[in-house]
Amino acid sequence: MKKGVVVLGYSLKEQNWEYTIWGEPPNKPGRVVTGTAVVLEESCELMIISGGATEREGKSEAWWMKEYLYERLETLKEFQIYSVFQKFTTAEIKKKLDETLCLEEESRNTRENFINSGKILSEAGIGMGIVVTSGDHISRAHRDAQLYWRDYAGIVYICGIASYTLYSFKSGYEDIAKIENVVIAEPPIAKKINLARVLNLRDNPEAIAEIDKILRKFGQ
Repeated sequence: MKKGVVVLGYSLKEQNWEYTIWGEPPNKPGRVVTGTAVVLEESCELMIISGGATEREGKSEAWWMKEYLYERLETLKEFQIYSVFQKFTTAEIKKKLDETLCLEEESRNTRENFINSGKILSEAGIGMGIVVTSGDHISRAHRDAQLYWRDYAGIVYICGIASYTLYSFKSGYEDIAKIENVVIAEPPIAKKINLARVLNLRDNPEAIAEIDKILRKFGQ
């Protein structure tokens, strides 16, 4: 069965863009590092970097992710968490990427990531789609893969692999930016959240009032 990897893009406007897509060696690989490791480990025939929601200097986030990866190929071996990098020379890794890597630069959100990448995978005859994104984004990504890849009969298996970087990470907040502290509210543009229900404090209005006061003080 042919295998393909889809690495989801990340907004160029975020201050943690570099950390999210690249990570920190030796044990915190980002999205493109993890995607490359999967390509090598699984002998994948296609790697798609998907993302066009933001641009810098007229280039998409997918383009910049590829550029960042190629510029740092020689440092991939610093990510000791992936032993597969030690089995290939930098030249061999580059050759594999040259043969498999393509960009999907039209998507503006996660839904479109999967619709557009699904078409590419299907046209390439890929039977197994592997999704790579950040740890606290993988559940939503897996959901959308199931929703939007089902239209492509060729993709019969979906596997989600999380990078060690976090979607919600902000520099200076390492102690709280942990997967167990993440709450994902859908849709993300919601202006109001029922805190009493989310936090199971419906019988404690005083606690809700205190939390609301703190959110108003420090929120935007």
